[in-house]
Amino acid sequence: MKAIFLLPLICSLHLHTWAQDSTSKKVYESHKEADSKIKDGKYTTSIGWVIKDGNEIKLGKGSMPDKTFAFITEVPGLFTENPGDHFNHKLQHTYNGKNATIAKLYVAGNKKTGFYITATIKVGQLSRYMVDIENSIESGEIEVPAEYAKGGKKDQPVAAPAASLGDELKKLKDLYDSGALTKDEYETAKKKLLNQ
Repeated sequence: MKAIFLLPLICSLHLHTWAQDSTSKKVYESHKEADSKIKDGKYTTSIGWVIKDGNEIKLGKGSMPDKTFAFITEVPGLFTENPGDHFNHKLQHTYNGKNATIAKLYVAGNKKTGFYITATIKVGQLSRYMVDIENSIESGEIEVPAEYAKGGKKDQPVAAPAASLGDELKKLKDLYDSGALTKDEYETAKKKLLNQ
């Protein structure tokens, strides 16, 4: 009974430790820690993609139900009535697939919510928006270059094609013939393969 209660505790401690040690952290505890991730106007995202001031990026699709962008919002201006109002001015779906330019990388957030890396982007002539970089990438609001898309970098090996049923049965027979498998083990494994 104690083991049932200890297992979740051990797993949560392991995950907590892993999250602290992870180099792909998205939210930081201090402004200083987050600011240290921006070096010479460059930021390496959790997927290894380096974004820098002046880069051109391609916008994906808005992830909100009304197709607006959840993580790309208007930069607060001098005439914003309430400091949080800019979050109500999300980038519209008409910008899907458009190009934008990274104007400046910076840190946003506070002690309560944590600090994260954002960028001011220029879309068109006058529009400036702020982008929560990691969440925009994760939600598809920023298109990721092909080499960083799901599946990893180009230099990773391509998975070998799956072996045919005949190949698998031959391997089993060879193991049985060599004495590595008993007759019962061989028959069980063979049935399992044939029932797939």
